[in-house]
Amino acid sequence: MRGLSGPTMTTLGELTRWQAEGHIPIIDYSPMVMEELRAYGEEGFQKIPHGGLEVGAVLFGTREGGEVRVLEWRPVDCEHARGPGFVLSNKDRANLQTLLDACASAPELQGLEPVGWFHTHTRSKIFLSPDDLAIHDHHFSQPWQVALVMHFAKNQPQTAGFFLRDSAGQVDGAASAREFTVQPDPAAALRPRRHSAAPARARQSAAPGVRSAP
Repeated sequence: MRGLSGPTMTTLGELTRWQAEGHIPIIDYSPMVMEELRAYGEEGFQKIPHGGLEVGAVLFGTREGGEVRVLEWRPVDCEHARGPGFVLSNKDRANLQTLLDACASAPELQGLEPVGWFHTHTRSKIFLSPDDLAIHDHHFSQPWQVALVMHFAKNQPQTAGFFLRDSAGQVDGAASAREFTVQPDPAAALRPRRHSAAPARARQSAAPGVRSAP
């Protein structure tokens, strides 16, 4: 682990900024989306004893220069043919590509594009396995596309970390450049889960300047 949240975690209006020194892109993400991903991961974690099922999703957003904004997500189906881990079978990989192709014309995702992907770890640390790197290289090969891993463990807070490509286009899967704690949002549990990207785009357009996180 290369460090938990600290001075490089700030808020941008209603977005939170993740930045690791010497790494591009800077990532601004919607706290609502992060909470939805956490809740989605928690559902999988609770499905079976001793670690639950790992789950995954495609991240959608916008990009400009050296900045990526994560504003929406869609779940990725996994038949768990090789166990409870998020390891995609050939059928799962084909379904993922179908999802990516279909989302390009989805009205609710207008103005957004796939900026990366997400999956949970429930039996290992935050890292990218060879299977993960194969997914990243094949389906999310652009230099600005990112991977997000969130770790779940019993009676412990969830932690997460982004993975980025270096200037040579390679991803160091051993550990995230900066891990951070994902705190549950009790208020979010009272809201229905969204099915539209419109609220996320509204937050993006309304975001004011950067300020330090509490």
